[in-house]
Amino acid sequence: MSVLEIKGLENNFENWRKERGPDLSADVAFERYTVELILKDADLSDEDISSGLVGGGDDGGIDGVFFFVNRQLMSEEAKLPDQVSDVQRWMIQAKYEPGFGETPVEKMQLFMDDLLNFEKPVDGLNYYNQRVKDAISLFRDKYEKIIGQPHSLAFNFAYASKSDQEPNPKVTCRKS
Repeated sequence: MSVLEIKGLENNFENWRKERGPDLSADVAFERYTVELILKDADLSDEDISSGLVGGGDDGGIDGVFFFVNRQLMSEEAKLPDQVSDVQRWMIQAKYEPGFGETPVEKMQLFMDDLLNFEKPVDGLNYYNQRVKDAISLFRDKYEKIIGQPHSLAFNFAYASKSDQEPNPKVTCRKS
């Protein structure tokens, strides 16, 4: 990102914040703003976005987690479709600061290990806040019901910051 692009981002974000989140801290507003941009094709409501925000203390380095089946956002109340063709899980980290550090990427990797280890009880994941544990439970509960059906499964990671620098080389080499 060039300096001019960062100024454009900051200006766009500040306009969004004045309109959509004037009472939110810059960090919290940036998380919401980032999720809205990353998942814009899903056409999520403010309530939908709020349901997937898990940032804060003990969030495991994840600010937003979203689980879609056939492009439908899953919640506790959402009914799984009879035929599943597409499953997507989004994990989003947003930092309202310059630079891309290695620690957020490492935390995402640890989160994925916990998410996919169905033998590890969610109640034992005491290093996560309740919203994160609920998101893990939701995924495991719903996914267990469809795992035997043929479908595509994608895990999408987004790490957003307002950096004009290349990511730390350790971050870049972890992307495969």
